[in-house]
Amino acid sequence: MRAIQSVKGWKIARKIAVIWFLQRLGRKEIEMLTAIKLLHTLIWVFMAACIAALPVLAVLRRFRWAAILSGIVLTECGVVAVNGGRCPLTDWAAKFTNDRADNFDIYLPNWLAQHNKLIFGLLFVAGELVVLGYWLAARRAAAHSSAAK
Repeated sequence: MRAIQSVKGWKIARKIAVIWFLQRLGRKEIEMLTAIKLLHTLIWVFMAACIAALPVLAVLRRFRWAAILSGIVLTECGVVAVNGGRCPLTDWAAKFTNDRADNFDIYLPNWLAQHNKLIFGLLFVAGELVVLGYWLAARRAAAHSSAAK
């Protein structure tokens, strides 16, 4: 009888250990997913700020800064392109959840996550056109002022 109780006790202890381990594992997965989402959101905010700053830098005639920010955005575009059109953080976050909503890997509204590339792609192109326009105008003005001397 004691041997049966010992076996039952062992089974209960094992079940408790498995439950505890799975809870810890689940907590770690949630913590990891949260960290990835936070990192992804911070990178997104930085990239969005780079894109939004382009026309402002053009108006201020800070063309070197506009070129630096353009290079940063184009580098990010290259990373996404090499990864098959997806951010590498999306693939990493997918390892920690079965959720596949458009915003499962980032703290953005679903509609914005769904249309992110289109919206910010258009804003980037528009910003680049503003920079180009101001740069050409500054070059013409510089050429005109040097020709007048």
